[in-house]
Formats: sequence, C-alpha cells, structure tokens
Amino acid sequence: VYKWYIFVVGQYMGKKLIEICMKLESRICIKAIRGGLVMIIPIIMVGSFSLLLKEMPITAYYNFITGFGNGVLYYFFSTVNDATFGAVSIYICFSIGYCISREYGGNGRISVIPSLTALCTFFTATGFLSGKYDTVPLGTCGMFIAIICALYSSLAYLKLKDRIGRRMRISEGTDAQ
Repeated sequence: VYKWYIFVVGQYMGKKLIEICMKLESRICIKAIRGGLVMIIPIIMVGSFSLLLKEMPITAYYNFITGFGNGVLYYFFSTVNDATFGAVSIYICFSIGYCISREYGGNGRISVIPSLTALCTFFTATGFLSGKYDTVPLGTCGMFIAIICALYSSLAYLKLKDRIGRRMRISEGTDAQ
C-alpha cells in the first residue's frame, strides 16, 4: 500500500510540477533571460577555449606559449579571456534587453534601443558615473545586476514607448477631425 501511495503522489506531483514549469516558460521575462543566455553562448565558448589554451597544465606547452615571441600567444589568450569573461555582464545585459524587445514585437534597429537603455541602467547601477569605477561588476560578479537591469529598464522603456505612442495616435486622430 505504501509503494502505491508514493507512486500516485509522485505522478500527481509530477503533473503539477510540469504545469508550473509550463506557466513559467510562457512568461516573457523567462523567455528573454533564456534567449539572452543562449545568444551569448558563442562568446562564452570563445572565452572558454582561450582560457583552456592559456592555462593548459602541460609544462612544455606552457613554456612554449610564454616563450614564443616574448609571450605573445599567452598575452593573446589572456586578452581574449578578459574580453569575454571580463565583460560577460555587458553581453548578458544587452542580449536580454534585445530579447525582451523581440518578444514585444520589435524588429531591426528598434530592438536595439531597449538594449542600450538596459546598458545605460546597468552602468549607472554599477557606479560607472562615479569617479572611481571598478571593472569587477562587468565580469561574472555583475551578472545578476545585469539581468535585473535588463529586465526592468527594457520593460519600462517598452511600456513608456507604448503609452506615449497611444497618446500620440489619439491626439493625431482628434486633430484630423
């Protein structure tokens, strides 16, 4: 009897869990976060391979990349790694803002404007406008802030644009009569 009860409860909980997941997946914010993270996979792959080639634990290989051309290969891999993982929050913020705009029906150049708004909000939230700016929030440490800034600022921009657009259409229609 106990095993049958566990089986029935498990099936019921499984169905409820799937329903909850389907409801969450249909939300625009979740779609935008998923789409934004998928968009930056190539950047993360480039950074991962450069980190792998930079820090490979083979002594002969390490001596080669640090000695060849006065360490030009090591410097190159370090630069690529810093450009990818050192600025991953910027990429995430921009891509999530872009995906939110696409979910709301934006296309082309119009989709970039909410992304730029998200970037401005992110730079403001991380202290870019202050005199002493630290680059740590641009890396993986600032990913959560980047996601929040991208969601709220892009949605606020799109809602404001929609509200202003409706007012302009109403006023244009009343002037024409």
